Amino acid sequence: MTSQVITCNALFLEKNLELLVSFVYAHNDVVDRAPLWNYCLNLSSTTSPWCLLGDFNCVINLSEISGGREHFTPGMQAFQDCLAGCGLNRVRTVEDNFTWTNKRLLNPVFKCLDRMVANGAWFNLFTEGNVFVKPRSIMNHNALLFNEPMQLQRIGKPFQFFNYMIEVPGFHNEVAKAWSLFCTGSPYARFACKLKELKVLLRQLNKNHGNVSSNVLVARANLEELQVNMLNSEDASFLSVENNLIKALNLALAEEESLYLQKSRVK
Repeated sequence: MTSQVITCNALFLEKNLELLVSFVYAHNDVVDRAPLWNYCLNLSSTTSPWCLLGDFNCVINLSEISGGREHFTPGMQAFQDCLAGCGLNRVRTVEDNFTWTNKRLLNPVFKCLDRMVANGAWFNLFTEGNVFVKPRSIMNHNALLFNEPMQLQRIGKPFQFFNYMIEVPGFHNEVAKAWSLFCTGSPYARFACKLKELKVLLRQLNKNHGNVSSNVLVARANLEELQVNMLNSEDASFLSVENNLIKALNLALAEEESLYLQKSRVK
């Protein structure tokens, strides 16, 4: 820790790697910032992923200034030399380029005083990292938020056989299809091969059959819709249709009960 920077060791848990993170609050005066640049040059020999972020109290070029006196200064040159000597580059920033304003109503000044820079090892580790410039609220500086989009891994659910599947139309055909598959190897290897194929077929059968709870809702809605229509009709054919819909609802209810009974593991 110095008067202008605090450097921390951080552990990136996902890959069990140590990082260096330096939080900067540079002096206003160009001469007083010189020790900060020297500190950065000394630390740049690290092979660890390293980033610096915060208020550098200086811009790199004139495009980072809007309003006020816009001319190249020795402070900008010193900042450029430090970044080049340390091998540091700005982390990709989303949206707003200016991170500070004097909030003056007449002829306001905007500058990019706050930034995040990092070495090559950091960019190799966080290839998709972005810096978001947050609203400044009551302050005259914007906060910076670094974000690395999570690389979500698709984790397959373990196969689980539900007992109600035995009564689903097509179940026995799928079992017969898997068991007729030609496999080579020992009896155990052939058995495992057929089971593996059967899992794929049963997963698809279960998917085509639909969600059991949704099936209950659909079956009940179909029955209730018919019974509403039956109130003002004496058509006897409705009774046959009603009987079939009642059977469909009872079957859906039995499947749902079987599923929840199996999941609850109640004997």
